[in-house]
Amino acid sequence: MRRFLLPLAVVLSAVLGLAVNLASETIPLPPWLGWAPWVAIVLLLVAIVVVEGRRGREEPQLSAPEQVTEAANMLAQATVSQWSAQADAQGIGTNADPVRVTWHRDHQRSLPMHEVFGAPGGNVRRVPRRRSASRRAPAGDQPGEQGVVTRLYVDLYRRIQRQQLVLLGPAGSGKTATMLILLIEAAKECVRPASAPERADTPVPVWVTLGGWNPDERSLLDHVVEEMETNFPALRHPRYGAKVARRLVEHKRVALFLDGLDEMPAAGQRAALTRIAREAAGLRIVLTSRIEGYDQARAGGRLPRPVVLQLDKVESETAVEYLRRGHDSDRQRRFWHRLTEHLLSRPDSPVAEAFATPLILSLARDAFDGPDGDVPDPAELIGLTSVAAVKVRVIGQFLERAYPSGSGRRGGRDQRHLFYLSWLAHHLRGRRDLRWWEIPTWIPIRDLSIAICTGFGLPTAVLAGAYVALTGGARSDVLLTSLGAFLVAAAAVGFVLTSSPSASVPTPTEPIGMDLRWPTRAELRTLWLAGSGPPLVVGVGVGLVLGPFAGVISGLALMGLLIVGSSIVRANVTFGLLGIWLTPLADSPASTPDGTFRADRRRTVVTFSSAVILGGVMFALFNVADPPRPGTWSVGPESGIVIGAAYGVITGLGPAVLTGFGQVALLLHGRPPVRFPVLFREALRRQVLRQAGVVYQFRHAELQDHLAAVYQRRQDAGPARRPLAPESDGETVATARWSGGQRNRPGRLDLGSI
Repeated sequence: MRRFLLPLAVVLSAVLGLAVNLASETIPLPPWLGWAPWVAIVLLLVAIVVVEGRRGREEPQLSAPEQVTEAANMLAQATVSQWSAQADAQGIGTNADPVRVTWHRDHQRSLPMHEVFGAPGGNVRRVPRRRSASRRAPAGDQPGEQGVVTRLYVDLYRRIQRQQLVLLGPAGSGKTATMLILLIEAAKECVRPASAPERADTPVPVWVTLGGWNPDERSLLDHVVEEMETNFPALRHPRYGAKVARRLVEHKRVALFLDGLDEMPAAGQRAALTRIAREAAGLRIVLTSRIEGYDQARAGGRLPRPVVLQLDKVESETAVEYLRRGHDSDRQRRFWHRLTEHLLSRPDSPVAEAFATPLILSLARDAFDGPDGDVPDPAELIGLTSVAAVKVRVIGQFLERAYPSGSGRRGGRDQRHLFYLSWLAHHLRGRRDLRWWEIPTWIPIRDLSIAICTGFGLPTAVLAGAYVALTGGARSDVLLTSLGAFLVAAAAVGFVLTSSPSASVPTPTEPIGMDLRWPTRAELRTLWLAGSGPPLVVGVGVGLVLGPFAGVISGLALMGLLIVGSSIVRANVTFGLLGIWLTPLADSPASTPDGTFRADRRRTVVTFSSAVILGGVMFALFNVADPPRPGTWSVGPESGIVIGAAYGVITGLGPAVLTGFGQVALLLHGRPPVRFPVLFREALRRQVLRQAGVVYQFRHAELQDHLAAVYQRRQDAGPARRPLAPESDGETVATARWSGGQRNRPGRLDLGSI
């Protein structure tokens, strides 16, 4: 095909030159040539449409087996790195000493143990046992009947192959933490040397959150593939071939760790379990759910071979041992001693029942531990008369400790962050994955449009007006140019924001990065071929009409446009240097949410700046090629700046910059100021959020639900932000209000009075 490019360019230039000549009547031609250029142009357009249509229908080459294996190895290493860091941050890592949680087999909902360990056909996987630093299960127990969650991988998971492992328990019982420990152990087996016996045919564990899946609209395979490609963008890299995530699932190279069946809408739980049983046949499955949610789902469909485990309540003695260790002061030891004595003497009290869950135990340690006089006495929990009141008080104190309501600049920032965490929890609508690039869709499009028009329109108007003023333009010309620049930029913003099916919210786009590097030899060859043919055609055509100098200038301008290129992300159109530099964040196996934000913001800045500079230079060259005549309207560099800015907005506006303008829109809407990247980093450091690939999640669903309820209670208080009345029993209930008086001034988010 390449050997035809030069002859094709010559033919196209001749055709275009004849067409322009006919339109301008510069040189008389024979009558029989009058129809030839137009027929040639029509045939050319038809050929382009046919060729592009065929190219669009071409399926990319699927991943080869060796590429699938390479992708599985990368996925295992990234999984260990990512989730081990999260386990260490949550205090359940290798070197941590977490609460001791036990499990027992649910005889009613599970397969009999003789079918689990002694079924015909070899269901049991015989592997060499290895030492573990974890506690061993109680001596004398039959394998598979009960044990400690830290040894669940050794005692049960790697000994079964075709059964589905189900972890049941009430809220806060440690289901997610147990599955996280199990996932890390399974992933570590996958990164062992290929000759290790534990490595043989071990599928890579993949964490999948079920809260955002609608089984009535999407298959389990599609949801799993989306989660994998979102959390591990490297799976989209060309080195692994096309659709490698789907191939990993289809070839059973992954094990699905499905978290939160009960967090799905009740109407979808039955359909979800049915789809899991049907579509995940042959895959290793680990599923977590509350007991009532699993029972409701089983009414509509059942797993074929479930091994169901229930997590036990934390015994009072275990809770006391955990709460008493590691205190720095005599005062704290006395406080905890009073509470722990109550737990031992009143194991049926509300506080003892609440402390029977690992979540409340760990939150209580974080909330009530600290320097003398810095935290309240944990013994105050003894006076609460319900389990719900104890849980809410502990969560509220944890948030108060993480975001103290002090005075000064830092205290005001902490209260703003706490308010926006409740705002985020509310807008998640029960979903667990917090994808930062969806934040602009939660902001009214009117406020967002005003912020973006101001942010792009004013600088463009100032730049264009300044050029006219510096080149000696009249004051009226400066004002008209500035006004026109602002209107053009506003029109471009409106085009971007209203190009979605919904007229009320902008379309969310995933973050895309840009790798600024020197092109390879093959890429330089492609740039030269793409940047030489069309400019030659246009240059010859313009030269036939306006002269050789104008033709050279026009060809050079178009060559600059094609070489610099563009990246129209929404239309999936890329070319030139900007297209080469564009990358879907696939070069980093373990991308982070903060890293994706920075990469997308840099791409937007580079694309917009390139469009503005290129537009100004191109129109300046056009002005040199065809100088303006006195008394006529001319197109100069100021027009190029305006058009380049509008083009940069249309092609380069990404979710990172859109989120930044969303911060301005919230401020215009009367909300307190916020910087979302800083908020996320602080929430991650203070253990309110955790990372799951390139998305955030709240530390626990109960914490997210608590914050969502806080925001809703504040909204129910009305526009006057009236304080909420305390409950009749006088207990402290978790509510929140934005008090503090003046608009946009830091107020206090009260988590104490419930």
